[in-house]
Amino acid sequence: MDPHHVPKGMDSPVPIFFWDPPEAIMAILLIGLGIVFGSLLGGLVLAMICLSAAKKLKEGAKPGQAQHVLWSKGIEFDPRLKMFPGPTRKEFYN
Repeated sequence: MDPHHVPKGMDSPVPIFFWDPPEAIMAILLIGLGIVFGSLLGGLVLAMICLSAAKKLKEGAKPGQAQHVLWSKGIEFDPRLKMFPGPTRKEFYN
């Protein structure tokens, strides 16, 4: 059997307008909230701040670092993390 080269980003999520899905969803949510509250410009500004902050967080970061920080603060962003004990539990017994 011949070995095959598998591209590095083969299993990465499909980007939405050049951004990862969580970033794009947050930007769209902030723009939508701006529209609901009657301030489209405010929503656009907050979305740009969110996208630039996400870009800064991803520079030099390991994959999943932002998600881990959110989990350590008690924010469960991913339902798959519910199988792990909570972030405040520090002692484990056999």
